[in-house]
Amino acid sequence: MAKITKKQMICKTMATEIVEEAEYLLEDHTIPKNVIMVIRKVKDKLNNDLCSLEVSTILYELEETINNMNATECRTVVWGLISKLETLKEKIK
Repeated sequence: MAKITKKQMICKTMATEIVEEAEYLLEDHTIPKNVIMVIRKVKDKLNNDLCSLEVSTILYELEETINNMNATECRTVVWGLISKLETLKEKIK
């Protein structure tokens, strides 16, 4: 059995926190449906695979969706999620 490194443990903990925040955001009915769909992808991908490429893909989709929407109220919340994903991506490298 492969031994889990401290770095892997930190990344896994960060991913779990991001998934919990995504679950919280999914309960917010003021967030537009297109953003909700991307947040679901964030949750699913982080639960299944934790690699730098997956996190980069998630970030791209989330940023693209946020930049194309008019709802400024939820942008701040989603930018917080993006910030955490960027931190995770750096830790994974």
